[in-house]
Amino acid sequence: MQPTSGYQWYVIGTGVGTTVVSNRSTNLGAVLVPGTYTGTMAVYDSATIAGTAAGNLVATFTLPANSFPQCFNPNLQFKNGIVCTCTGTPLMTFGIN
Repeated sequence: MQPTSGYQWYVIGTGVGTTVVSNRSTNLGAVLVPGTYTGTMAVYDSATIAGTAAGNLVATFTLPANSFPQCFNPNLQFKNGIVCTCTGTPLMTFGIN
């Protein structure tokens, strides 16, 4: 699987927690899922960890135990930034620009 060029790549997940991916307006252009991970990742439109209120939720990704590597291009626009919360052991790589 060849990553799309033109993005800044960030590995997100591997355990329970909250991660600030970007603290400014940005576009989530690509998501790489390597497979064989389980859990849920919620993505919020916020610049800080404190912004994980339900009103800021943009997308939720649920990963099954047995999946195959895949890439998709959601092209989601985030006005304030990107914050992710994880449960289980999800692992994804985000391409933003």
